[in-house]
Amino acid sequence: MGLRLISKVVPDLAGMVVDRISDGIAEGNLRVRRGAAFAFQMISSYPEPGIDRDLLPEIAKLLEDKDSEVKLRAVLSLLNLVSSFPDQVRAQVPRMLELLDDKDVPIRINTSIALGYIVEDSKDMKGLALPRLMALLEDKNPAVRAAAALSLGKLI
Repeated sequence: MGLRLISKVVPDLAGMVVDRISDGIAEGNLRVRRGAAFAFQMISSYPEPGIDRDLLPEIAKLLEDKDSEVKLRAVLSLLNLVSSFPDQVRAQVPRMLELLDDKDVPIRINTSIALGYIVEDSKDMKGLALPRLMALLEDKNPAVRAAAALSLGKLI
């Protein structure tokens, strides 16, 4: 909430904050990346077009991170933003589909659920997601199978 209030008073400050976070992510420090991912998840919980539009490219970068916590928070941030920026969020679906093969169960679970919401209003994206979600019905983890079934129920 503070960043939103400040951005109304000093509009350039929000962009400066995003730039600084972006610089921190580029430095590669795990604590900074995790902190940035947490901040993006919290900020995206209360969508504000002027701020969140600038966050989307940074969130997309975090989908590529090697740390599971960072990737998970990026997925949840995209889920928070789909109602405000559907096209920009859906542009990340191909990368999210790759996360369905992630070794970490929470990534597969949350990405499955997020995809159900993100692609539900897009015929093209549904076409990409359905086969991948159906394949997850064979995952060795029952929670992953349940998450895939939940999303499939939403999409079919």
